[in-house]
Amino acid sequence: MTMIITIEMSSEQELQLRDGIAQQNQENVQKLLAHLLAPTVEDLLRQEIAEPTYDEFEKLLDEFSMSYANDVPLLSEYAVSRASMYEDETL
Repeated sequence: MTMIITIEMSSEQELQLRDGIAQQNQENVQKLLAHLLAPTVEDLLRQEIAEPTYDEFEKLLDEFSMSYANDVPLLSEYAVSRASMYEDETL
């Protein structure tokens, strides 16, 4: 899933950001971006997250499953058995 966040900033803030990047001043760039992102983070945290519909969930599962190679080996029966999950415990 990809999320695009647009940051609104003044021309002065943009200049500060560009200068910080040009000078490779990581600390100043991080501080400025944190300051600029704070209102966006607050807005995101206030939003209610809607449960995906059945079709949206199916699409997400399809995308997830397609992101893995088809040659990934399957787990053995033993790997998913109760015995393998508790083999280190003494009963």
